[in-house]
Parts: sequence; C-alpha cells; structure tokens
Amino acid sequence: MFRSLRALAALAGLVLFARACAAVDAPAQHDHLARRLKNLVDDCAFTMGEVQFDLCPVVNGNEGGWTVEFERRTPPTVTKTSYKIDLKAPLERGEGVPRFEQCPPGTWICQTISNRRPQYKEEESRVLQVIPVAGSMNLPNITSYHPGVNFTAQLATARDDPKTHILHIYLHGGWYVYGAQKADFQFLCDPSVDEPSTPAYTWSWNGTHTFQWRTKHACGSRRVTKPQPDPKDTPPAEDDDNGPPPDSEAHPRLARFRVGERVLVRWAYEDLEMDDDVLYADGEEDTMVNFVPEAEGGEGIPLKPSPRKGQWASYGAA
Repeated sequence: MFRSLRALAALAGLVLFARACAAVDAPAQHDHLARRLKNLVDDCAFTMGEVQFDLCPVVNGNEGGWTVEFERRTPPTVTKTSYKIDLKAPLERGEGVPRFEQCPPGTWICQTISNRRPQYKEEESRVLQVIPVAGSMNLPNITSYHPGVNFTAQLATARDDPKTHILHIYLHGGWYVYGAQKADFQFLCDPSVDEPSTPAYTWSWNGTHTFQWRTKHACGSRRVTKPQPDPKDTPPAEDDDNGPPPDSEAHPRLARFRVGERVLVRWAYEDLEMDDDVLYADGEEDTMVNFVPEAEGGEGIPLKPSPRKGQWASYGAA
C-alpha cells in the first residue's frame, strides 16, 4: 500500500513538472497593444505599433448611429433585445417615450430588453430592462460610479488564429444595478464586406457587451519609414570659387580669421618658385615686394632674408 502511494506521488510530481516545463517553453499566444483615444471623431485615425488604422469612414458612415436588434423565444413570451449605438455623441432622447423607459441623458450606448406574448397580437410589448452600456451620465446617488466614455483601442491576437489580429475599441461609463458596464467592438479585417458596414451582437457577460464589426477599414496598413539616402548615390560637392584659400584646409583657423602678411608673402614666394618661366640671376635674392627701380631712395621689404649681409638675417634698414 505504501509503495502504491509513493508511486502515485511520484507520478503526480512528474505531471506537475511536465506542465511547468510546457508553460515555460510555450511561446506567448497573444500580444497586446493598447492606447487611449480622445474620441472617435478626432482620433478616428491612429497607429497601433507599426500598423496604421483609419476608422473615419466607419464612424462617419452612418448619421444617427446604429441599431442592433435580435429576438429569442422565452415561452410563453418572445424577448427582444435592442441596442442603440452612437460613436460620436450621446444618444438623443426619444420623443413620446416615458423617461423611465429610456436611458438617462449622456448615454452613448443603450440596451433595452422587452417582451411580448405572441398569443395576444394586439398587446403592446412591455419594457423589462433599460441598461446604459456606455456614456458619461449624472448619477449622484451612486458613489462608486465614475463618468466618462474613456475610449480605448487595443490590438490583440485572435485565440484561434495567432496570425489574425483583432482591433478592440472599448467604450466605458455605463452602469446598471449590479455594477459597471462597457462595450467592446471587435473590428475584423474583411475586404469582402459591403460598406458602410454595421456591427453585430456577439455576447454579453458580467457587464461587458461585445459586438463584432467586419470591415475593410480594420485591415490597417504598415507604417512606411522614410529610407535613408545611400552615400554612394550622393553627388559630389561642386567646387566653390569663393571658398577659403587652399591652406585653410590644412589650417582650419585660416578659414575663420584674417590671413596675416607673413602668410601672404609665403604664398607669393611659392607661386614664383612653381613658375618655370621665372629665373633668378645672381644677386637677385633680395628682390623687394614694393621695389621700384626708377624711384630714388625709398626702401622695400625683401621676400626672404639675405644671408650674405651679415651674421643675422636682415630685412632692410629702418
């Protein structure tokens, strides 16, 4: 008996160990990107990660909003559920409808549940529930209520297909007797749907009302980054005749400051040396820059010192 208990304990330990390893090695099945939106009028076009979405044609495709209705058999009655949806502004109040049979002012999405008895065709339907699903209402008697639609967009991976992404648009701010309410619109990429498209009811549980919305505008497009130019394709810079002198490349300071007289004299001397037509005769080393043979007297400044006029280099008398 003890051996069998030990064997079962060992087997249970192996099962738990295998599950733990599988959980660690399993890749993440769902990636989520979320962001807040100011509203669906100003922020109907937005970016999620590297994907750009434009829901403006969807939001503006139906003035006055949408109505989603369906019925189910609940013998001896037939129960009807109706959703009135507006994504741009609060719903308008219905004329001729009692105040307690419609959602309070500030409601963006309102659910109404009613039933009828098929046996009594002349009998009008009676309203069972009126649920504000989303909006910004004034409910002073409910201290835990926080008004505000608080538009939220979320891009998530589909559970049954990791390659498929679903764009969720959440609208908050609803309230009913058992707690907060919100709407979840799941936009699916479907280029084959005729536009303008409409939402379809999916399920409702624990205050979350889910709708599926198939449209080509949920496909999104990848954000294209501007390519950087290839240095090989860049044309060479053209020569500028008005640029700094050649020596300024070797001496950058010359490009910023005025060139002195010594540098000007050295450039003139180098130009003369590079000229093949210029020949110096004996005794012409002391050629003056400003020497004029016809002028009597006067002094000039030699291009280079004369080593034959003494021990030290002389540039002329003062």
